[in-house]
Amino acid sequence: MITNIKVTPMKGLVVVVYCTFALLLAIIGYSAFNLFYDYNPITMSNITLDKTEYHPGEQVNVTMDVAKRANTGCRVTRQIVDGIIYSLPIYKSDMPQGTYRTVDSTSTIPAGLPPGTYYLAVALEYDYPPFRVVTYQFQTPKFKVVK
Repeated sequence: MITNIKVTPMKGLVVVVYCTFALLLAIIGYSAFNLFYDYNPITMSNITLDKTEYHPGEQVNVTMDVAKRANTGCRVTRQIVDGIIYSLPIYKSDMPQGTYRTVDSTSTIPAGLPPGTYYLAVALEYDYPPFRVVTYQFQTPKFKVVK
């Protein structure tokens, strides 16, 4: 057994400084990874609508191919756009992970929307701890609103 090792206050201070430096370096590395890593939680393709003309109050059915890689929920922001933006209520979505074809029927044409040509702009916001929000945006094909 070794019994003649002496720890002086100076050696203890050096150990504390090295450990603090290593911890600081680890925190900076983790933060940089979260800030700059290219998170790609979802991709959508083949986005189509069930029809091209809608009346106020009708439901818009959006069909799309989804490839979801993250097992996290998101905030969904929807807007009906024709130069003027008509916002629809924000909601939380928890689509399952995987690759599949789905129909989203959560959007309804507002009763007061004037006739015209529009498209639906959708933004999916995924939160990644500790301070990163990844947004995936897509637009539907144009459609008409008639009275």
